[in-house]
Amino acid sequence: DDTLAEFDAGLAFGSRHGITLASGLAWALKAGVHLYRRELTEVERCLDAGDALLAAGGLQYGMDWLVWMRALLLEARGDEAAAVELLRSALQLADGLHVGAAVSLFGPDLVRIEVLRGEVDRARDHLGILEVRDAGLDRSNIEAHIIRSRGLVELDPDLIAAAREQHGRLDRPLEQLLDDEASVLCAVLSGRSADARRLLDDLIRTSNAMQCPGIGDRAQRFAAQHQITASRRRAVRAVCGWDALTATEQHVVLLVAQGHSNARVAEELRISSRTVESHLYRTFAKLGVTNRTELAVAAASRS
Repeated sequence: DDTLAEFDAGLAFGSRHGITLASGLAWALKAGVHLYRRELTEVERCLDAGDALLAAGGLQYGMDWLVWMRALLLEARGDEAAAVELLRSALQLADGLHVGAAVSLFGPDLVRIEVLRGEVDRARDHLGILEVRDAGLDRSNIEAHIIRSRGLVELDPDLIAAAREQHGRLDRPLEQLLDDEASVLCAVLSGRSADARRLLDDLIRTSNAMQCPGIGDRAQRFAAQHQITASRRRAVRAVCGWDALTATEQHVVLLVAQGHSNARVAEELRISSRTVESHLYRTFAKLGVTNRTELAVAAASRS
């Protein structure tokens, strides 16, 4: 929610001032948040908004991210064939243009889906493209993705564990979650059912705790195709009431209830006033209030 509030603030600023540069990227990143939260209708809405910006023409950042998220949406809806074809086309274009950063976006997911579809030779070929070094890139995170992808292709759990360790050193918890997903997939494909079930349970627990249940869902769908089911239930995230508020939103409520202006709240939390507005908009909807006074009364009653 806090990430979405930041993007909403940026997009509102751009809309108010007639600035669209990088708005496509913002819509793609919003789509990614909704994808991992399994909110697929919102994913499509964000991607359509980003595509509309691209269709309007002009210099724009984020086309590669929009294509990537569109492919992952196709996968989430069960159309892995269309997802693979879209990623293959994007990867070939990026590789032909020598755009290493784009290749590093598409490559790991393309390899993963191809392995799951049994297209291991194609996955190995695309892994080779991903392994080509681009001197202009910081390779530390990319190398960990490559190690994980190699572990999936070779069904080597030690490689996947090494990727997770490297992501831990880089303080990248989301990538570690994707490494955990790869461990589940590797165990399933290797026929290690007991390990796969245990790892799947751990993945679902962690992805729920990180508010990324979509990653656990993705692994769970594949495991179910191999008659492996998890013992953990899907998490249901609170969408209204006080339990739905993030820590930042709770802090905003506290400061607003104390009578602070948006500018003062922004200064206190070291965020922009526009982001405070986004947090308030989301908080009003979650608590069923319409203005700051009602919010202050609700906070006092809560106390």
